[in-house]
Amino acid sequence: MEARRTKVNIIYQGKDITTELEEYLTNFSFEDAEGTADTIQIDLQDRHGKWHGPWLPRKNDKIKAMVEILNNTDANSKEKLDCGIFYVDDSSYSGPPDKVSIKAIAIPLPEGGKDEKNSRVWENVMLSQVAGDIAKSAGLKLIFDATDHLYDRVVQDQETDLSFIKKRALKEGVAIKVTGEYLVLYEQKKYENKSPILTITKGADEIKDYSFKEDSNEKGYKKIEITYFDSNKKKNLKYTYDVPGVAEGPTFKSNERAKNLAEAKRFATNIAREKNKREKTGSITLKGNPKMLTGYTVQIKGFAKFDGKYFIEKTNHDITGGYTTKISLREVLKY
Repeated sequence: MEARRTKVNIIYQGKDITTELEEYLTNFSFEDAEGTADTIQIDLQDRHGKWHGPWLPRKNDKIKAMVEILNNTDANSKEKLDCGIFYVDDSSYSGPPDKVSIKAIAIPLPEGGKDEKNSRVWENVMLSQVAGDIAKSAGLKLIFDATDHLYDRVVQDQETDLSFIKKRALKEGVAIKVTGEYLVLYEQKKYENKSPILTITKGADEIKDYSFKEDSNEKGYKKIEITYFDSNKKKNLKYTYDVPGVAEGPTFKSNERAKNLAEAKRFATNIAREKNKREKTGSITLKGNPKMLTGYTVQIKGFAKFDGKYFIEKTNHDITGGYTTKISLREVLKY
């Protein structure tokens, strides 16, 4: 097994503090997950009292973080995990012994706080335009990798921006995440269909631990029922989607109202995927691997009935006396 070491590089408010940080750093972790903003946590021992005194970070201070993975036997072998840009959300001090923990999130905090709620209305607008406005309000750029759709009217009513765009996007089978100063919207099925970046086989050296679950509480819905407006008949009708591959199960009756049959079919398909996607889940802790990030797929082998292709929905890269990567998985749907 190759001898590896890690180096955490931190630029704080435009200044490289990597060297100053090294003697105090006890733990660094980076988490990226579907549906939310990336986060980092920096844990420091504070025997000199600097970090809970003059060096204590202030809310919304900007941090750029990157991890270098170095091979002690090969100076030319170097990998990088570019965590991105973050804004201080929380600093805590505890002891004894004195220690400081800094948590930062990949989205600038608005003046009203991260739970600030907003209201606005869009008319005759594309999903990408709505997402672009949300991104701009948060001081982010937009990456839109999904089929776009036109709406007659979209209403945000006293919701946080991230919660609102997440809910709106899910109607179209689109997930969100905030990473590296970008609001990213991506089509879940498109990303699930991509080739696995790694095959993980039970018994392999890189596996530290694993767990899998088939959850009976996560019902496999057989049918999705949704109401839409028929412009010819001038009345509301019901559309029922028969979920492929599900032999039996309950019917989910959606409160959504579609403007026409085409939209009803689209919404119903996406509702089925959202409701059924967590029937089989798992997590694996690996020897640190910077390639393991949310949005990729892996192939699982040697785990009997839990074998298959899985989508990475969350990763945690942890540097605590060694580098490990924990990936949270859901089995890829076949429809």
